Amino acid sequence: MPPGTPKTGRFLRLHAVMDVVGLKSSALNLRIREGTFPKSISIGKGQVRWSEQQILAWQEALGRATRV
Repeated sequence: MPPGTPKTGRFLRLHAVMDVVGLKSSALNLRIREGTFPKSISIGKGQVRWSEQQILAWQEALGRATRV
């Protein structure tokens, strides 16, 4: 994560993740299956969330990879 990025313990719903990363659910699911995107966390029957920290770290890592 870049310096100064607040570390949060929030969990995001699918639509919030889609807004943050700019991908649709089908693209996210493909990346999850490929192992290139953070997996969701089950919080109850039929309810999943994503760790905001993991999503932000994924974005940062992706940014570093494209700058190389």
